[in-house]
Amino acid sequence: MKQITLLLLLTFCLTVKGQISLEYTYTSTYPWELTIIKLSNSGYKYVLPNYASNSVVLYDLNHTIFKTLTLPTFNMGQTCLYISETLFNTDPSDVEYLLKHYNYSNYVTVIVGNEFGTILFSKDSVELIYDYYTNDGAVRYTPSGVKLLLYSPFNNNSYVYNLPGNLVCETCSEDLPMSINNSSMYDGNVIAFPNPSDNEIKINYTLPTGSKAKITFYKEDGKELRTFDIDDHINYITVDKEMLGVQNGLYLFKIYSGSKSISDGKIIIN
Repeated sequence: MKQITLLLLLTFCLTVKGQISLEYTYTSTYPWELTIIKLSNSGYKYVLPNYASNSVVLYDLNHTIFKTLTLPTFNMGQTCLYISETLFNTDPSDVEYLLKHYNYSNYVTVIVGNEFGTILFSKDSVELIYDYYTNDGAVRYTPSGVKLLLYSPFNNNSYVYNLPGNLVCETCSEDLPMSINNSSMYDGNVIAFPNPSDNEIKINYTLPTGSKAKITFYKEDGKELRTFDIDDHINYITVDKEMLGVQNGLYLFKIYSGSKSISDGKIIIN
């Protein structure tokens, strides 16, 4: 009986493992920086820097090169932090990036450049709070399935794996199946996380390209608390007790396009 149970368990484990398949392997000197971003016009791309050649390469989901971003040439280290088609200028035909450059005196220069290496903005001796690209982590949603991104500290490889399940995230399309966990509330195309929270809650939303909207927060009795302007350049807003001027409780929010409510939800602070 024990042998049969062990055999069944081994068969199950092998079956589950078989559902996760290696899709592609990238080789670079910065394998830990492989990630997936969603550009406002061109959609989902893999991102992998090659600072030795002063470039960052964007790949389509089929792993062919979409664009190579040319970075300025420096004598010391640099890190590309954010990539966008419409955040740093209004021209949707090119891709821009936010770059952090370290010089010999350990000063930081923050630079905005475009894909051709032209510097659009530069500020010396500053620091900024950042996460790589959009900080969505190693598990990412794409229209071709959920991907797991791993890298090896023993070689220069980063790996893209297909995952068999679904994922809740701010970039998911509302007409696709999703799994809902207990730490998030999903309503239409809005996700609040963590929810409930002891203070800070991140609300993700999806707006049409080029659109602007407002998000208004209310007490449970309908009394308005605060309104914030939002647009499609950043697809989330983070709020806390101080911003809303509230204590613990249940609060409502609505997203408006003009005078029309296009989405709503609830958040709980406890």
